[in-house]
Amino acid sequence: MKKILFQVILLLLIPLASPGQVTLFPEVNKQDIPDIYIRKVEITDQFTILHFYYYPMDETSICADRSFHLVPKGTGQMLYIIRAKGIPICPKRIKVGGMNISHEFTLWFPKLEKKVYRFDVIESPRDGFNFYNVSINNGQQNPLPDTCIFRTRKEFEKHFETNAENLNRIEGIWQIHEVMDHYGFDHIIDRKYKDSYYEVAIIKEDSRFLVYELDGTPLEAEYINVAGGRGHYFTKYFREIHTEINTYVQDMTEGRFNLEYELPGRLAHEELLERYRPGDRILMFLEIDRLVPEVSEKPETRKKK
Repeated sequence: MKKILFQVILLLLIPLASPGQVTLFPEVNKQDIPDIYIRKVEITDQFTILHFYYYPMDETSICADRSFHLVPKGTGQMLYIIRAKGIPICPKRIKVGGMNISHEFTLWFPKLEKKVYRFDVIESPRDGFNFYNVSINNGQQNPLPDTCIFRTRKEFEKHFETNAENLNRIEGIWQIHEVMDHYGFDHIIDRKYKDSYYEVAIIKEDSRFLVYELDGTPLEAEYINVAGGRGHYFTKYFREIHTEINTYVQDMTEGRFNLEYELPGRLAHEELLERYRPGDRILMFLEIDRLVPEVSEKPETRKKK
């Protein structure tokens, strides 16, 4: 009875687990069934959560065997499945695939130890959803950055307006118009695949110009002065794939500039998902306009090259 009660409490706690370390499309040395990806590995305070993306070419029926487990490298442990979502536990089965229909499901396991960076996923030694030498960013090298001392748009506005005379031209609240173009190798597949607007704050901290959401959440991005302060260099860290991109600020005028870069491959895969094919790329074009402090004279509307 106590064991059953504990399991019920554990399942109730799963949706409340706090967000943790995330790795998108981890590297896998070998797998036994094609057309299935580990889309995301998430390690929370309590669980290791694996999100799967399955795109079978033909209709098939699937279930998760109760023997599903993780084998962390170098520990001698076997971490057995706790819960499944989107896939039934065997012997019950569901039909998936056919007519270009994909299927996603999620499995919960006990939490991996912090220094475990590789593990196997084993359902059945013969013909299961088995993945070998899965590589993740558990215990990622870069520490989490601090949140900003300003936590609302009004607080950022007050800071920038009060210190308007002493700000670097890169500081302020900026509106970003972000356009994604989808390419297959070097040919365009979908121009303006995605077109969106959002706002960020750029604020000087010591000698760095850091980028925050307007609730103070750090975006792990910064601008660096180059050419004696006449130009700027942009760098952004994508924690979920442990990758950094770098690019120069383009066409900077008073209260306006551009950025261009290629979205790292695993993020492009996550963005496109079922549309993704090997060789696909996403090119990012960002048009950035300052809202606070206000620009005295607005330049003419730009057109993306």
